[in-house]
Amino acid sequence: MVIAGSPSTAHGAVWRGVTVGLSAVRRRSLTVEKKPTPKKPTPKKPTPKKEHAVDVLDDLLDHDLRLVVVGTAVGDCAARRGHYYAGPGQSFWTLLARAGLTPRVLPPPDDATLVEHGIGLTDLVKIEAQSHGRQLVFDVPSLAAKLSEHRPRWVAFNGKVAATHCARWAGHRPPGLGLQDWTFAGAPVFVLPSSSGANRRRDYDGRPDRESWWEDLGTLVRKEDQPTQATSA
Repeated sequence: MVIAGSPSTAHGAVWRGVTVGLSAVRRRSLTVEKKPTPKKPTPKKPTPKKEHAVDVLDDLLDHDLRLVVVGTAVGDCAARRGHYYAGPGQSFWTLLARAGLTPRVLPPPDDATLVEHGIGLTDLVKIEAQSHGRQLVFDVPSLAAKLSEHRPRWVAFNGKVAATHCARWAGHRPPGLGLQDWTFAGAPVFVLPSSSGANRRRDYDGRPDRESWWEDLGTLVRKEDQPTQATSA
């Protein structure tokens, strides 16, 4: 824009001795400086309160039992049904009977009667079911304290997972199947092949089946059931 009565230049206009570029005038008139919009602070979500952890299944324990079988964690189906080893494909109750530790194959709803046969049940993981694998808490000290209080004659691990955690806690190498050379909570230890339906293979530490391992445990437990008879000289 050229101011009337004022000499112009090739690139702009002279106003009181000051040359103003036309392009600069246009830019200043068209450009509006935008102020940044202040961001609203994101409200913090309240931290949920942690509820008291509840066991998936109650322990089936008593003092001076013949045997306590320790699993790794309760299966999802067993958790829903509220009974130990109640999932499809579970062989626990059949293997227990074949080992001669129960007079017959007990159904899962009768699990509480197992104590009457001198056998208890618990798991290394008490507050989560098996599917929550990333959240499982292997509380070995609590298990050891629990078993030390009840003092079973034998401790058998139903599978190598729980046995391995307990062995390492006690300062031992991961165990194989069978009778161990270390004790847990003052009791001799026997590691069983897992009774889970997912544990199907051709070899169980040199044996073709799981039954023979469970039968070996049954033989050891029943041997201690027999009263010691004094022999006369």
